[in-house]
Amino acid sequence: MTTTENKKQECKVIGHPVIHSLSPAMHNAAYEALGVEDQFVYSIMDTEESAQKVIQKVRDLGFRGCAFTMPYKVDVIPFLDYVDETAKKIGAVNTVVNNNGRLEGYNTDWLGVKYSLEKITDLKGKKVAIIGAGGAARAAIYALREAGAEISVIFNRTPENAQELVNNFNLINCEIKGLDEIKKAGDYEVALNMTPLGMKGIHENETPLPKKAIKEGQIIFDVIYSLEDTRLIKEAKEQKAKTVPGTEMVLYQAIDQLEYHIGRKLTDEEREKVEGVMRGAVDEAREERKRETGREVKKETRPNVS
Repeated sequence: MTTTENKKQECKVIGHPVIHSLSPAMHNAAYEALGVEDQFVYSIMDTEESAQKVIQKVRDLGFRGCAFTMPYKVDVIPFLDYVDETAKKIGAVNTVVNNNGRLEGYNTDWLGVKYSLEKITDLKGKKVAIIGAGGAARAAIYALREAGAEISVIFNRTPENAQELVNNFNLINCEIKGLDEIKKAGDYEVALNMTPLGMKGIHENETPLPKKAIKEGQIIFDVIYSLEDTRLIKEAKEQKAKTVPGTEMVLYQAIDQLEYHIGRKLTDEEREKVEGVMRGAVDEAREERKRETGREVKKETRPNVS
């Protein structure tokens, strides 16, 4: 496997758009904390090329590891040399490791869902509502099943897609409801948004769940990854619900992804240290975003004296 001139093994976050991804800051901070910054470096590869071409580049350039965003999480699977059983069950790969030219696919997204929720509650026996039936929902269902939660209902615009999840994961007691019944999501102990609603630049000011439907004490999870609170998270806080923003999922999945890329398990002490520095990188990016927003506001309100 080739490396860069300074002998560092390259890891990449690959997708589009990923230009503002926090992954490089998080992973590079972790490398430094672990004392392996002379061995690994993490950066972005913003591309819209086909999955086949992207995987060929990973081979040709000898990248050590990759983190894939959608749509590559599904599209790269046929071009990998190995996909582990968990990733097969979920039907998506977000982590690829290059072991001497053998490309291996794994999924750590489900761990991000599981760990971030378990930070605030014991999921065993909890009645859960899932909003959405796409790839993100698959990872969430796997995580919730592993944690012993009861997936009670899936709300989705297309019932057929929700039914496919019910069948694939053998969710015997799970109901399927249309979005016209979304207010009922407030009746469950935990509700997860696994749709694009709230995503910056696309559905930024949209929310899958009406504010009045959110109950005090309910746990609201939002898969949307944003430095600012999404509308769903803002309104859930106003309703005195417990919230899990998408940055928490990203952080926890990244820790396990890091283990794959560096080729070893972290000790408990190392995991705690890595979580701390990755969280610090997210917080630093959040503060920088606030400063940038402040500069933009000042620029917009500056009087025209020309």
